[in-house]
Amino acid sequence: MNKVTAVVVTYNHIEFLKKCLNKILNQTYEVTNIVIVDNASNDGTGRYINNLNNAKIDYIKLENNTGGAGGFNQGIKEAVKLSSDFTWIMDDDTMPEEDALSKLMDMANDLNFHFGYLSSNVRWTNNMPCLMNVPKPITVWNEKKGAVRVSQSTFVSMLIPTNIIKKVGLPIKEFFIWNDDTEYSLRISKEAPSYFVEDSYVIHDMKVNIGVDLVKEEDRIARYFYGYRNRFYIAKHYGWKKKLEYHGQFLLTLYRILFKKSTHKFSKVKIMYKGFISGLFFNPNVEKIEK
Repeated sequence: MNKVTAVVVTYNHIEFLKKCLNKILNQTYEVTNIVIVDNASNDGTGRYINNLNNAKIDYIKLENNTGGAGGFNQGIKEAVKLSSDFTWIMDDDTMPEEDALSKLMDMANDLNFHFGYLSSNVRWTNNMPCLMNVPKPITVWNEKKGAVRVSQSTFVSMLIPTNIIKKVGLPIKEFFIWNDDTEYSLRISKEAPSYFVEDSYVIHDMKVNIGVDLVKEEDRIARYFYGYRNRFYIAKHYGWKKKLEYHGQFLLTLYRILFKKSTHKFSKVKIMYKGFISGLFFNPNVEKIEK
């Protein structure tokens, strides 16, 4: 039986983390270890984990909040140290169905373990597709029964072989938040074919089922800096189509903010250009696993 280490990144989400852990511990395909990376929570997460006294759980509390990118960088690194064959990564508000991992491992076996990553079918709480977690297909739907080849996916349930991690390195921790999963999944899918697995279901327990859209944003405008900076990095490193996509979306969003119904117009335009200018000079190194 292949060893699978689950990696969960959390930050002040103790009630979600409790449910997520319960789901992981009750999978029909048993995980070998669970690495929890705590981004300096102050809600009692550490006390809760320690009271569980579960030998499977490896709890890492960081001194500072390093964002999802830093958390997954640290968690995947630890999973490789634990000699797992596969690393299964997710946020703390990911609720996998009891056979979600089993379905991923079944597909891994069907593919003779030749793949870059496998991603689950992410649904919202009403069982509709989760708009923040739609993978990007790159081939016809019937290439592989039960799976669709994709170029990019999110970190809400992604299974990665250790040999692939050793080849491509770790997520770029300097991304902090947003698009770290896009860059990492693109990097992996360039190395080996990667797939969306239709019958591996997880629920993303978000408040509302909406995608990321600065035009409609009201409260988290400042966070979009990371999106525009990080996507610029991707545009620079992943071909002319990504460059066109970035600049096209930039201009379209700018138009929608200025000429359509949108609040805080000045703040939104300012954060777009701040991210764009920072992206011109943002070029962090990819951290490799020591072999």
